[in-house]
Amino acid sequence: MLRPFVFSTVVLFLLAFSTACEDPSNVGIDLVGDQGGDPVVVNVPPSVFEIEPISDITGTTTQILRTLSGRVEDPLLGTIVATGNIDFREPAGITDVFRNGAITEATLQLVVDYAYGDTSRVLTLALRDIPDEWDAAGSTADTVIQAAPEVVTEFNVAPTDSLVGIALPGAWIDAHSSELRSENFNDDFHGFQFEPVEGNAVVGFSAVGAQLIVVSGGETATYTIAKSLSTLARTDVPDLGPDLLALQDGVGTSIDVSFDFLADSIRDAAVSRAVFLFPTDSLTLAAQTPPGFVRPRLGDLSLVGITEAGPALELIRASADADGRYRFEASGLRNIVQSMVLGKSTFDRFRLTVPTDDNTINAALFYRSGSDPQRPEAVLTLTPPDN
Repeated sequence: MLRPFVFSTVVLFLLAFSTACEDPSNVGIDLVGDQGGDPVVVNVPPSVFEIEPISDITGTTTQILRTLSGRVEDPLLGTIVATGNIDFREPAGITDVFRNGAITEATLQLVVDYAYGDTSRVLTLALRDIPDEWDAAGSTADTVIQAAPEVVTEFNVAPTDSLVGIALPGAWIDAHSSELRSENFNDDFHGFQFEPVEGNAVVGFSAVGAQLIVVSGGETATYTIAKSLSTLARTDVPDLGPDLLALQDGVGTSIDVSFDFLADSIRDAAVSRAVFLFPTDSLTLAAQTPPGFVRPRLGDLSLVGITEAGPALELIRASADADGRYRFEASGLRNIVQSMVLGKSTFDRFRLTVPTDDNTINAALFYRSGSDPQRPEAVLTLTPPDN
């Protein structure tokens, strides 16, 4: 869920390289000259392939992301605790009848669109008020939102549910009657927190369909979600050994990748093709999945360019192929590799991250080394300079 930063200087650099040559077959030849040897294919293992901690952005006020809540003990990847926070906005068209009436009913409606963990057990969540204003935009998974100590109610969610309705108790309605009917609702009301109580799963609530439905004076008002933040923590991470890395969304992990493109066998060559391959281990995931336990796989991954100064740029996205490999290939990536081969690159290294389109705790295991087809590598088609 990392949100890479984009800086204008890096963008201009990439655009310049992407448009320098219209014919991708000779882009490297143009850079090093017309004289060279026969093309060769070189498989370059990464010189660095390590987990890099990051701050996952899980909060938003614009394109609302899924809200996660629950606790799951994954026998392979450790224990993850997720706490969801949501707030609502007042709908248009509230009438005087509603504002001046007595509230007779209030229901929180949630749409379940995600589950990770034991689907055979019911998950129990505690609903609490959030008493103070809180920020969501750009907030990260380690943000602390302080909820009221009193539990409004507890409710059950089966990971296979699609819709959950939570009737808010009369004592809560009485305590919040003025806020719910106030013309300053957006400032006076600060939403709810969902905290796990019992169960072995993390579920996700879709922003579409998350509603606070209030009946006052015989009229019904439907409050829709205004902001969301999922806070996550992982503990008890098992040792996967020296051959595997776990990349998991939401828990602050990415993978830093470097290649030695200045090695004597590569330096100053013309690059006509560059493909980055990162195989994953699905067999270990399957072997460590108990009956009834659902562990969704990672979807798209982003390949990000990193500089020592900090600016980062998402270069390309890829999905796992039928063999479980993430394959990154594009003319812009080839141009970047060419600049690295010539010792002129803006980027110091690369990073594999999960895009911010969704909130999940999906995971994949990556081979750190090994023989083909398990090893991560950059596959380059080169024309060596003619010495």
